[in-house]
Amino acid sequence: MVNDRKEYLREYNKEYRKRPEVIKKRKEYNKEYYRDPKVMERRRERERENKSYHHKCLDCDNKVHVNSKRCKSCAGEYTYKNGRKIVKYWKGKKFPIKMINNMKKAQQLKLKDPAHKLKMKERFGGENNPSKKLEVREKISKALKGRSTPWMIGRKNPNWNGGTSYEPHDINFNMKFKNLIRKRDNQVCMVCGSHREKLKNALSIHHINYDKLLSIPQNCVSLCISCHVKTNKNRKQWISFFHSLLNERYGYKYNNQEIVLEV
Repeated sequence: MVNDRKEYLREYNKEYRKRPEVIKKRKEYNKEYYRDPKVMERRRERERENKSYHHKCLDCDNKVHVNSKRCKSCAGEYTYKNGRKIVKYWKGKKFPIKMINNMKKAQQLKLKDPAHKLKMKERFGGENNPSKKLEVREKISKALKGRSTPWMIGRKNPNWNGGTSYEPHDINFNMKFKNLIRKRDNQVCMVCGSHREKLKNALSIHHINYDKLLSIPQNCVSLCISCHVKTNKNRKQWISFFHSLLNERYGYKYNNQEIVLEV
């Protein structure tokens, strides 16, 4: 009868402890209890006195806590030697958030340490800096020569600010579009007929209706700088002149100084 009673009480206690109300009460009590400074001091004293809380490091004779296998210095040497094994273990896995935060804190403290700064200066400062050697510079220049960075162009760039660098023009008014208009006009000014080879500067692109936000082939013409300055006066006459010229050459359609787009 006594043994049956004991078994019954054990099963009852197990079920009782699993209840959500009991778990909440236990967590609240533990928070209040373990935050008490007196309790913290007692636990530390017990850890110092009790030998079971510590054991020897695997590589040296220093005392180490039960949860750790090596001391800090030995752990650093172990990771440096067996770094590839550790990388293979973590390949395809995600680091836990607590581990990432601890790594960040440790790195920040290490960078602030004056002893670490002196070591880095001795290792990489002055003549020891590898980037100052001619051999390394030649290797870097060969590796980066002709290398394009499409992942850093336009909206993909972290410094992208909504295309404000193109203002007062729109985003489409770039070097590709300008070169396209110059090729269409055979690198010739559409007013005076002077070729690019005879000019000092490249042909400028003029917006026919003076709307800089409308950068399309039907609204743009290549001009030399002197002719481009002339277009600032008598705007209505210039608009009608360019519309008739582009209509004859390229078959663009216009109606009352407005562009007619074919859909």
